[in-house]
Amino acid sequence: MKHDLSGTAFATLSPPERVSLCRKMADEASALAKAASPNFRAAYTILAMEWLILADEIARETIGLF
Repeated sequence: MKHDLSGTAFATLSPPERVSLCRKMADEASALAKAASPNFRAAYTILAMEWLILADEIARETIGLF
């Protein structure tokens, strides 16, 4: 899936859209981790976790979901 992750494009999204995009990116990184060689699996897993952390922080700070 292709996403425009430039800072400008990300900044134009509403907070709920940012949260949604972060969670989609986490899902994609998780899928990549499952298919990756052992050399890359941990990196993709960490990347997925970081996307989820970012989604949670955006939700907490901007839309009060937590």
